[in-house]
Amino acid sequence: MRRSILLPSLAVAALLALGTGLSSATAIDTVSQQIPGVLIGVGANQRSLLVGYTNSTIPGCGTIVGMEPSITETATSVTVTLTAEVSGEEFQYGCAGVGLIYTGAVPLPGPLAGRAINGLRLVGGAFQSGSGEMSSLVGLAPSDARLLLTSPGSPFVGLVDHRLHGRRSNRPPTVIAQRPAAGKPIRRGTIVVLTIG
Repeated sequence: MRRSILLPSLAVAALLALGTGLSSATAIDTVSQQIPGVLIGVGANQRSLLVGYTNSTIPGCGTIVGMEPSITETATSVTVTLTAEVSGEEFQYGCAGVGLIYTGAVPLPGPLAGRAINGLRLVGGAFQSGSGEMSSLVGLAPSDARLLLTSPGSPFVGLVDHRLHGRRSNRPPTVIAQRPAAGKPIRRGTIVVLTIG
């Protein structure tokens, strides 16, 4: 199953604004290229994944103009592959907008429900949006949620505590609630409590 992600108009507008001041541009055909992504959080009703990606892995002055996610589901895992549509321009006096960060929602055919996430980087993903707000972790496997809350380099979250709540053995352990709630401010030393069901 493949669906496109629309890029945020603000990021695209900024890139275009940077590029218009440069001269001697040579157009390059649009090509498809697989790129790495990072999991930032889980969407409403566990039916989508919020992912981040950057154009810094595109050779030259490549500009990402579209994203096509590919989802492979099993009973125990969800594997995400991101393929960027790249329209490159090479400028005589340097590149414009390299390192822009984009985000998008990848729809899931079925609820996440504690299945393992493959194909995306997880470590520190909860802090990649730059908003300073708590990501939604409901639906993740506890081990994946802990990875999202692990900040590379120095610990950001003070403690991640698990509380069990009547978990049924016929389904994988799943984060069913969190504190702080998604969208609340998160700061260094914050204590995060995950309820596992």
